[in-house]
Amino acid sequence: MLAEAIAHVRSGGTVAQAFGFDGMRVSGARLSAIVESRRSPEESRQTAKYVAVSIAAACRLSEDIGCSAARCLQTVAAAYRRVRLAEDRRQQAFAVPQATSGLLSVLPAGTVLLGEMMGLSPLSFLLGTDRGLGCLALGGCCYAIGLLWNRALLRGMMTNIGIRNRDVGGTPAEDRAVPWLTLIIAMLDVALRQGASIPHALAVVGRVCGGEIGQGMVQAGSALLRGSSWHDAWVAPCAGESAADAFELIRAALEPSWTRGDTPSVRLEAVVDRLDADERAAIERAASRLSVRLLMPSGLCFLPAFVFVGIVPSIISFAI
Repeated sequence: MLAEAIAHVRSGGTVAQAFGFDGMRVSGARLSAIVESRRSPEESRQTAKYVAVSIAAACRLSEDIGCSAARCLQTVAAAYRRVRLAEDRRQQAFAVPQATSGLLSVLPAGTVLLGEMMGLSPLSFLLGTDRGLGCLALGGCCYAIGLLWNRALLRGMMTNIGIRNRDVGGTPAEDRAVPWLTLIIAMLDVALRQGASIPHALAVVGRVCGGEIGQGMVQAGSALLRGSSWHDAWVAPCAGESAADAFELIRAALEPSWTRGDTPSVRLEAVVDRLDADERAAIERAASRLSVRLLMPSGLCFLPAFVFVGIVPSIISFAI
């Protein structure tokens, strides 16, 4: 969809026409519906929301700064590719822990089935004797606790590196913090390449992106326009807790351009690469921690369930 829109704009059409709008402006609500309708099965709803909000922000940036709409949409396309790549990395990294968890969860029942196939009749012991019912109760409790423990670990780890609720561009949307920050930095690069000054670029990009980061950028840009020093302009934005790291990255990337007149594009691109590398490393660390933590429910819950439900009944049935 993005590639078609970029090609349409480059051929002389408008962004509104590219997305099927009758008027000249792009409506955020209808844009979200269009993106959702064209969402592929492997894409999440959160990714579709992220793309819709990003397209709306790119259109507003093109109108406010006077830059090419195709260039702004290319920025969104690059951000979308980063999101999909991060999703693929996440799925690959968690595939082994999830497969291990699934294998352990079927091990007790599989052992009972194997015993029945071998003629040991573990079910007769489990369901027909008091000792068997006791083993079944103990094994069932261990198995249930292990399942709940495993699911809690998986859910908690995915939450730590996954989707966060954030107010983006004034519209409640679910997005990943790192891709949204990289999109903001890429839009800053587009505005600066268009010839906007650093204060003006900060203010415009902050307004179109919104949210806590956008508000801080508007605040810093307005302070610079009032004549504040570079350090003083960033004191208030960097004072917050949740977005302080983002403001530090933007401030450090633009400071040489403000103080010495260096080209900002190289540093901004380096920040985007660093954010991508940090997110990849975070996914790998989370998957490694999950693999280690899954050893606890495996050893304390699934292994006892395997012994009580599978091994003990088979041995006793064989001995009898």
